[in-house]
Amino acid sequence: MRGYYHWSLYDNFEWAEGFAPRFALYTVDYGSHERTATEGAEVLGEIARGRALTGALRAAYGGEGAMTPEPEAAEGFEGCSGTW
Repeated sequence: MRGYYHWSLYDNFEWAEGFAPRFALYTVDYGSHERTATEGAEVLGEIARGRALTGALRAAYGGEGAMTPEPEAAEGFEGCSGTW
């Protein structure tokens, strides 16, 4: 994985839609303010812990992009550990 950006850590107020859209990594109960990790947060945590997107995670959660490293992505990382 070369990079990842997630729009929002917690559910929040969207000016055009109010509190209805739920797309964050943690769902917020607006009554108690309790935060609960979503499936997306759990999967992202697995990827981060393993420092790789494994074939098992890909099979379980989908995706069609290339699983092979791009040569330019590994340049300059010769001394780093991890999966490229």
